[in-house]
Amino acid sequence: MKRIGIFIITTLLVACSGLKRTVLTESQLEELQTAYENKHYFDLRDTLKRYDDISSVILSYYRGVADNKFNRLESSIKHLRTFIRHADEGADADKIIDCRETLGDNYTKTFRYKKAAGAYRTILDRFGDRLETYMRADMENYIRIFEALSDVPPQTAVIEAETKIELLDGGYIPLHINGQDVRLGLDTGANISFIMRSLAEKIDIKIIDADINVDNVAGQAVLADLGVAEEMAIGQAIIQNVIFLVFDDKDLYFEHAHFQIIGAIGFPAASSLKEITFHKMSALSIPKVPHTFPHQNLCLDDLTPVIAGFYQAKRYAFCLDTGAGHSVLYVPFFREYEEELKARYPLKSNRQQGVGGFRDIPAYVMNDVVLSFAGEDAIFHELPVLTDVTTDDSQYFFGNIGRDLLHQFDTMTINFESMFVVFE
Repeated sequence: MKRIGIFIITTLLVACSGLKRTVLTESQLEELQTAYENKHYFDLRDTLKRYDDISSVILSYYRGVADNKFNRLESSIKHLRTFIRHADEGADADKIIDCRETLGDNYTKTFRYKKAAGAYRTILDRFGDRLETYMRADMENYIRIFEALSDVPPQTAVIEAETKIELLDGGYIPLHINGQDVRLGLDTGANISFIMRSLAEKIDIKIIDADINVDNVAGQAVLADLGVAEEMAIGQAIIQNVIFLVFDDKDLYFEHAHFQIIGAIGFPAASSLKEITFHKMSALSIPKVPHTFPHQNLCLDDLTPVIAGFYQAKRYAFCLDTGAGHSVLYVPFFREYEEELKARYPLKSNRQQGVGGFRDIPAYVMNDVVLSFAGEDAIFHELPVLTDVTTDDSQYFFGNIGRDLLHQFDTMTINFESMFVVFE
């Protein structure tokens, strides 16, 4: 799903019962707002730490949206409700819209689908005249999704014992859905698990007609329905009421490569496992009890995992996408290093493909690029830098990091509870 970016910096702070009369300066507000609207979530988190001893309405807003990004969902709900309760609906309408959308995302991640639908419906009913056409369309799409799911029980997961699974050829995971053997990929770049229709019908996934618009890398909308798998077992991990996007088989077929994508486990199901360790993409393991880690280098943009990485000692945010075979750098990286790229590297056509289509984009191809993640250096021998946007993510994040990172280490552990990624 896409975030809707309507932001206005307000310097009017409303004092209320229980909150201190603390006024941040215009420059302090601008620092918080710039970090948030540019999706520099690690910077937003770090900046907020300077105000830990301060309470105010506006800080409730920024704490709420930051907690959402670092998967502290109940804390996020509390802060956002405080802001909505005490903000000036006229002066702060755009922030209230953003709060309600973030509440919808919190409810989605906690599988309260009816409340998610209500949050988006409130935006459309009360603030529809402030939304641009495409924003209203997004709201209507979200409402269709969550009203269709409103009677579906929450997703639950039980890890009965530590499990380790050898992956099949192509990186597929052997699993059971509704008691039947299935093989699917695990794609952290997929906001929702997805599956081709013929397989969904074969394994008795309940299909809900929804006609949801899903944007692809070519900027086109592909229609999908929803599916609910009553039970999915990955080794000793049992997940119930798993939501899938159900695509027509043709929309998951890449004609130029003669390749049919079957489907993949996406973020909501993967995150319910709490922690996953990839062993050079030949096996994965799931502990019964997740570990703790002192540093957070992982956050979320809606349902997209985002990892902190370093290039030339500067910190940037990258999408983490285990469904992508190769990493790619996005337009923000191109803009920051445009002069160097044009002077040193050739411009080539790079094909970006996804569900339902592909697009060829001019890209500068860098050689032997060193990026650092979790204190470990990784070398990318050929790394395209796209010169045009593809998805919403490519407007804000510095790249999409795929399996060519994973292959450089013996293990990569992703923990969605403490929000960290480590490599060994």
